[in-house]
Amino acid sequence: MAEGVLMPYCAFASIKMVSAFGVTFATKFRKDLFTPEEREVGNSTWLLGLAGITEGAIPFMMADPIRVIISLCTGSAVCGAIVAMFNIGLDVPGAGIFSIFVLTADNIPLAMIVWFGAAVIGAIISAVLLVITRKQKLAKANRRNSMANQVHIVPHMHWDREWYFQPKNQSYITKQYGRNIRNVRK
Repeated sequence: MAEGVLMPYCAFASIKMVSAFGVTFATKFRKDLFTPEEREVGNSTWLLGLAGITEGAIPFMMADPIRVIISLCTGSAVCGAIVAMFNIGLDVPGAGIFSIFVLTADNIPLAMIVWFGAAVIGAIISAVLLVITRKQKLAKANRRNSMANQVHIVPHMHWDREWYFQPKNQSYITKQYGRNIRNVRK
């Protein structure tokens, strides 16, 4: 900022809202994919996002880091690219919706719309990816659970009694086991 480069911090201020909005959108539009606790966190996360607080998304990241972080980073990258493309700047440290009033650009009303719109677009992308990856995770868990309850029998010819125990050996082994059982009883 001291050198007059204002766009990166402006993109950062907009990006800070993406993760919170994305989590809220995902939990609102596909409630069936999330636990009651996750839905409750999603109800309040958008408000944190308006203030530029990203910590509301942490419980989701802790539960499924790879899928959630990739989803949120993708939406955030799109948001940052949109802000950069319109060369919107922010010359004071700030975050969240409050930064909208101190943006620097040639056309301030357009910059305000684009800046907040970029956060919403990034959040929608993140929410869609969160829903897709959550569906995949639940489908994989369902497949794993259904396979755990199944018994798969694979016949092998070499374990057949006729192959392993030929009749002459079978009677000998049966007699041996019989003697051993009788000796144990005594």
